[in-house]
Parts: sequence; structure tokens; C-alpha cells
Amino acid sequence: MKLKWFFFIALAISSHYSSAAERTYLDLSLEQLADYDIYSPPVLQSHIHWAGELMVAYHYSQKRMDGMGSAESTLSTRDVFNEYSYMVTPTAMDMDMHMLHFMYAVSDQTTYMLRMHHMAMEMDHETRMGGEFTTQSEGLGDVAISMNHQVNQWAGDEGNLRPFVHASLLLPTGNIDVKDTTPMSGGSQIQLPYGMQLGSGSYQARLGLGFNKLTDKASLGALLMAKGALDKNDAGYRVAPEVKLDAWYQRGLSSNFSAGLSGILTWRGDIAGRDSRLNPNLVPTADTDNYGGQWAELGASVSYLIDGTYRVGMTASLPVWQDLNGLQLRKKSAIELMLELTL
Repeated sequence: MKLKWFFFIALAISSHYSSAAERTYLDLSLEQLADYDIYSPPVLQSHIHWAGELMVAYHYSQKRMDGMGSAESTLSTRDVFNEYSYMVTPTAMDMDMHMLHFMYAVSDQTTYMLRMHHMAMEMDHETRMGGEFTTQSEGLGDVAISMNHQVNQWAGDEGNLRPFVHASLLLPTGNIDVKDTTPMSGGSQIQLPYGMQLGSGSYQARLGLGFNKLTDKASLGALLMAKGALDKNDAGYRVAPEVKLDAWYQRGLSSNFSAGLSGILTWRGDIAGRDSRLNPNLVPTADTDNYGGQWAELGASVSYLIDGTYRVGMTASLPVWQDLNGLQLRKKSAIELMLELTL
């Protein structure tokens, strides 16, 4: 799956618009800056708006996985077939995601969010006999209803510190019965493995605890989140639980331009149960033993303010460490762009 022309257009127009255009950032006090969060991190689960504000945000992301691995090692296709009995192995995967967020602040401390997203995935494969094929899935994913709540705010000489909590309920709106043809299916549509499904099939809860600290030049913070399925889905399995730590630092380099660094640590557990429609001996992605692991990623972001009203930005990240359960594709890169409108 290749980046399409809209990728470059989104980079050019990605912005943040405020209906309060008469506000100029240089005139705001430190307390007002803390509320407005000019150098806001690229983590929407940390955003808290002024009472009555409505924000509509469009985010586009592309993630790439390339090459197989086990634990911390990289494996070639030949290594996979020599060391394992699978008849097929994935070789690469691309995922494009279009996310639409609606955020509304019921008070200066509490913001609610509704997130919907569309996914398009392609996975390339190679057979033990040397053949190649690609499977695809596309459609709407699980819907998330979230709340960000600022617990308190402390002002000091070194900036304002704002601890907050996050809570989400993920609804099982994404399809878990996605099928496609393969060379072994004889032209019939067969069930695709877990990682190619569009949803979890289960209600999931996500809880988080974090903080933002804002000075007159920069914003820094961290957010620890845990996510888990509340029940097994109709296919007989429960998606893997996940714990993730996001940390960020965004600094203003001028009155218009800011740049930042971020780090992400992720732990993902095992899939519980299994989908009886999948043959775990055929391909690694159909085997629940090949899911979960630990990842560390580093990212960089840039943001440019135009006339104190628009913000243009992009975030890119790369994995620096991977420790995979079983046999899996390795992460390669991720890029995210956004277009936000605040009313």
C-alpha cells in the first residue's frame, strides 16, 4: 500500500483553527497559556479544552512493518522456513488509518471525545514454494468514547503542572469476519488472521493517568494507559491487553514554530482463546502464540502557527527496540498528520 497524493496535501494543510481569532498568544498569561496549551502534545488523550469548546480533528497515519523477527532477533524468509514448519510467512504489512475525533469540553477541567476511524491494511506473503501473494482488509474500526479530566493545577516559578486522568470505552463496531482469497483457498474467501481484522469484537476499557507541565516556552508530559477487553468476542477469543507509556517534550523555537521529541513504551500481552476458523499451522499470523511483546519507539514532531490561528504539523516515529512473542513482523516506521478545527 503506497502513500497517496492526499498524504502530501494533508501535510500542507494540517492545521489548528480557533474561533477566538482575536486572542494573540503573546498576550496570554502563563495560566492562560496552560489552559490553551499552545505546544500541545501529539496525544489527544491528554487534551483538555476550555468550557464550551468543540474541536473536530482529522488525523491520518501510516504504519509500516517489514521483515520477520522473534524476540529481539531479525529473521529472513529462509530462516522462517528452515526453523519453523509454517507453509506461508508474511513479509511486510502497511496500514493506513483515517481518524475523526469530536471533542467537547463541558468545563475547564473535563473534555469528552468521540473517535471513529477507517482502516486499510495490506499484508504481503511468501509461500514455502516461493510464491507471493497479498491479502487486504478495509473498513471502519472500533468506536471510542473517552473522557479527559484535569485533576488539579499547580502554578510555580517553573511553570504550571496539571495532572489528569483518561477513561475510554471502546465499542465493538469493527468487523472481525473479514475474508479474502489466497492461493490455498481455491478462489474461495477465507477468514483472515487476527491482525488483519478491523475490530476486536469485544467491549474494551482503557484507563490512563498523566500530567502536563507548561512553561512560557515549552510543554512536557507523560501518560500511562492500560487497555483490556471486557469479554470474549463471538469468534471465541479475547484480544490482547496492552499497557503503554507516552512521554513528550515540545518546545517553542519562535512565536510561530515549535518542535518536539516523544517516546513510547508498549507492552502487549497474549490473545486469549482462538478463532476456530483459522489454521494455526499454516501461517504465523493465525497462531495466537505469535502475538504480543514489548516495543520502544522514539518520535519527532514539528508545528507551525500561522497568524496565531492555524497550526501545521507532523509527527514521525521509529522503533528503537523490539522484543516479540513468538514469530512476528517487525515494526519499521509510523507517520501521523492532523487537521483540527476548534469552535
